[in-house]
Amino acid sequence: MIPIVKQTYLSTVAATERVTYRCAACAVESGAVVSGVSQGYGEAMYFVGMKQAERESADQAAAGLPAALRRSIGLAGCPKCGARDPHERRKAMWSSLFRGLLAWPWVGVPLLLIAIAGIGYAVDELTLQAIGYGAAALIPFAVFVAIAARFAYRKLAREANMLVVWDDETVG
Repeated sequence: MIPIVKQTYLSTVAATERVTYRCAACAVESGAVVSGVSQGYGEAMYFVGMKQAERESADQAAAGLPAALRRSIGLAGCPKCGARDPHERRKAMWSSLFRGLLAWPWVGVPLLLIAIAGIGYAVDELTLQAIGYGAAALIPFAVFVAIAARFAYRKLAREANMLVVWDDETVG
């Protein structure tokens, strides 16, 4: 057996920038100081390409920083009307869907298995009663996914609010 030797590099880049934000909903312009954090990952096998892996992780972290700053300012919401950037909100909702499922696997996995079994029974029997059982098995899983995604999205929005400091004249 050949042992696998690898070196893993994780680079983290943080930045704070002064930006001018224009709300798409109410058209107010506001200045803000926004912070963002980005990470990059590189890996070298058998000590070959260690410098390249380290440089790759740093480059990935630096390349992801503008997106992290956009996500922070987009999810923080307008200081006047509270509207969030629709594009960043949509991306955050999709990522929170998966984060929510992974946050509580001891609840989600059994509910998913029950839903699969119920749908399998409904498809196999194809009677009105079996379809009702299938729906009854699917509903708890759907409710769990909705609640878990909502918690994960709110956490992302709270984190974004902490990373943005708005100018005083536009906060209302």
